[in-house]
Amino acid sequence: MTAKILKPLAVAFLLVLLFLWNIAEADIASDSLRTYYLGEVVVTAKRSPASLTTSLREVTKEEMAARQIQTVAEAIQTLPGGYVSIGARNEMVVQLRGIEQRQVAVLLDGVPIYVPYDGVVDLGEIPMEVVEKITVTAGNASVLYGPNSLGGTINIISKSPGRLQSHVQTTFGSGNLQVYSLGGSGTVGSFGYLLTGSYRRQDHFRLSDDFPEAPNEDGEYRDNSDYEKFDFLAKLSWRPNNRHHTALSLSHLTNEKGVPPKIYDERPRFWRFPEWRKWVLNLTTSQTFDPGWFLKGTFFYDKYDNILDSYDDDTYSTQTKRYAFHSVYDDYSAGFNFYVTKSFSEKNELTLGAGLKRDVHREQPGRGEPFEWYEIQSYNLGLEDEWTVSRKLALSGGLSLNMLHPIFAEAAPLRDDMSTLDGRLGAHISLTETMSLFGSIGKKTRFPTLKELYSGYAGRNVPNPDLKEESATNMELGVSLLWGHSGRAELVLFDSEITNLVVDRVVVVEGEEKEMLDNIGKARHLGMELGGNFSPAGNLSLSSSYTFLKALNRSPGQEGNKLPYRPQHRILVGIDYTLPTESTLRLNSTFTSERSYFDRDDNLQELPGYFTVDFHLSQHLGEYLSFNFSLYNLFDEYYESEYGIPMPGRNFSIGIEMSY
Repeated sequence: MTAKILKPLAVAFLLVLLFLWNIAEADIASDSLRTYYLGEVVVTAKRSPASLTTSLREVTKEEMAARQIQTVAEAIQTLPGGYVSIGARNEMVVQLRGIEQRQVAVLLDGVPIYVPYDGVVDLGEIPMEVVEKITVTAGNASVLYGPNSLGGTINIISKSPGRLQSHVQTTFGSGNLQVYSLGGSGTVGSFGYLLTGSYRRQDHFRLSDDFPEAPNEDGEYRDNSDYEKFDFLAKLSWRPNNRHHTALSLSHLTNEKGVPPKIYDERPRFWRFPEWRKWVLNLTTSQTFDPGWFLKGTFFYDKYDNILDSYDDDTYSTQTKRYAFHSVYDDYSAGFNFYVTKSFSEKNELTLGAGLKRDVHREQPGRGEPFEWYEIQSYNLGLEDEWTVSRKLALSGGLSLNMLHPIFAEAAPLRDDMSTLDGRLGAHISLTETMSLFGSIGKKTRFPTLKELYSGYAGRNVPNPDLKEESATNMELGVSLLWGHSGRAELVLFDSEITNLVVDRVVVVEGEEKEMLDNIGKARHLGMELGGNFSPAGNLSLSSSYTFLKALNRSPGQEGNKLPYRPQHRILVGIDYTLPTESTLRLNSTFTSERSYFDRDDNLQELPGYFTVDFHLSQHLGEYLSFNFSLYNLFDEYYESEYGIPMPGRNFSIGIEMSY
């Protein structure tokens, strides 16, 4: 699968669609009733052309509950093209088709969320108790989501007020795992309310019995792997009629956690986060007007506070050595998004979107030292058209202008403003009632972060405030097939070519070699996703997916052409079986092939692949009660997320939930 093949295929595909446009059959009737979720740009009762022309995938709260998924990162890993690794800071880092999370727009109810300094948020910190569903678009996502969606979007839709209901849940498990959650929602006239919260803690996680000898870990229980979290979500909504909706939400997450040291390092890090906090305040309002006008506005404030302590040794008690530190981040983002949609007919609508976001990073590198301040602002203006041309053809396309405006940089010169023009074009054709083709091509960009522009990495690097934006050309072609009552299969070919990639290069400053970030990198991500599910019997359902990824490093002066920690092959298989006793048994297996990495001497090495199986049992205990039991990594497979970072061996959890 090469560019010489994919590019002509893309051109031929679009030519065929244009031909079919001219001979299309009678127009299809579409629903006039629109459903607008709090955090999604445009969602209709039927899938819109913009979503039909890309490989948009969803994980619902029911699916997450069935598999006992605990975090957003774990949910994304269940999708084709999704992959999660845990790095040296004990953060879950997500990839979509091998493209890093810093190049993917992560949104909470349609609002971009990330730590303003480095452009990434740990999705392992966001619990499932607050999530209604997760929508993931790899590649050419809607231009209305704004900048920095080079590799796609991850939109986390939080729960909303609804019918009167309450739930209480308790879970216990390995490593003294304790989880307590409760919540409730309801309506009073035109007002709705929702409140949910959870507390969870774990002293450690168990390692596999096959754990090898290592200088920084004695086995059995992972050192410094404890955590203690608390979170809540509160929402109020007002819906006086079916044309207006206003909602105010406040979410909070706090965590105290350890950072397990790499097991092979000669100089291991002894780090802890005594404080990791996140607040999000979000006000969204929408109004429908005649004839065919829809307005929506979102105003948000996103706050991050964290403290990272580096200690002298594994007692985590003193900070006297040169490498010990006490670092404080005090960051926030604030801004708004605004959308105006005009429906010219039931088959064609145009949406104009505009947004502003200000990112502020304040850092105290040590106790008693003054805070450093960095501030930057981004703007976006997007226009997207969706057109259901006929019964067989739907088109979507859009353009967006994105701008980056530096405001303040501590003791550093400000760079000039940056601007980019992103765009996408997609098409969907129904060949038969059960088979359809879809495809898209687009150009997407990512602005450099404050860290990339201004950080000197404690004197080890030279800042480069003149960095340019990264750019990618994304293409995908797919075919979708339906059969029976619930069977579905999908095949997608994709190709992303990234230029101006930000990578390190060596520079000499006053006779000393240092590293500096520069736009000299190139990469290519191409491959295939194949997935499907069906129910051969009413009480049995099967699902599987296979992802093939060729992630190529085309940067100059690199050893080899592989990008680190990108598995070439990934296979997911799920089996669900429901017994007459209302018990449901689930087996979920994952095969991940070997991954490349660079050792301490910058030599390219291979990390072995791994195969894991999880088992889940759920049982209804009457109308309101349910019981669940899970065994993770059933066969106690030993594997490392990244080199020197071992993952849990066999672990279990057992819980009970009351919903009424």
